[in-house]
Amino acid sequence: MQPSSLMRAFALVLLTASVVLLTAAIAGLVITAYIGLPALGSGDKYQLLSIAAVAVGGTALSGGIGGVALTAGGALFMTELQSITNVIHIGEFQLGSGGQFLIQGAAILLGTAFFAIVRRRRVAVPTLDRTGATTAPQ
Repeated sequence: MQPSSLMRAFALVLLTASVVLLTAAIAGLVITAYIGLPALGSGDKYQLLSIAAVAVGGTALSGGIGGVALTAGGALFMTELQSITNVIHIGEFQLGSGGQFLIQGAAILLGTAFFAIVRRRRVAVPTLDRTGATTAPQ
C-alpha cells in the first residue's frame, strides 16, 4: 500500500468514527431531553429494536450484504410489531415485562433464518465479461 492511500483510508475511518460519535451524542441528548433527566440505562430498550430492524431487513450483521431499503423495511416491520404488542398488551400482562423482548428476539431469529434460506436458493446468473463472452458464476 502506498503511504498516501494508507492516509486516505485512515482519514476515512476517522471521519466515519467522528460521524458515529456525533450522532450517538445527539441521540443521547434527545433521549435525555425526552425523559427529563440523564440516566445511564435510558437507551437500553432501543438497542435490541435497532439490531432487530437491521437483521429482519436482511442485512448481514457481519457486514457487506444488505441495503438501506431492506433495513428501512425491517425497521418498519419491527415498529409495527412493537405497536401490535403494545395494543394487545403482550409486554405488560401475559408475558411480563420481557414479553416484547422475547417477541423481538423471535423476529430476529425468524428473519435471519428466512434470509439465509433465500440467499442459498438464489440462482446464480451467468454474466458477460469485457470481451462479450459468457462466464459462469463461481
